[in-house]
Amino acid sequence: NEYIAGLSKFGRLVKALAARFQTQERLTNAILDVVRADLDPNAVMVFTRATHTCMCGRGIRAHGAETITTVYD
Repeated sequence: NEYIAGLSKFGRLVKALAARFQTQERLTNAILDVVRADLDPNAVMVFTRATHTCMCGRGIRAHGAETITTVYD
C-alpha cells in the first residue's frame, strides 16, 4: 500500500524467524504473518526452499534434497 521494504529487510526477517526450532511450514506461515501485519500489502506470497540436515547429514543421506513450501494470501 504505502510502504516499500528493501530486500535486506526480508533476509533479516527470515534469519530471525528461522533461528527457532520449527517446521518449514510454520516458518513459511510466520513470514507471511509478519509481512501482512507490518506492511499491510494487497497480497503476499511466500516461497521457501530449504535443505534439511536430517535428510542430508543423517538417515537416508539424500544430498541435495530440497523441500519447497509456498503460502499466499
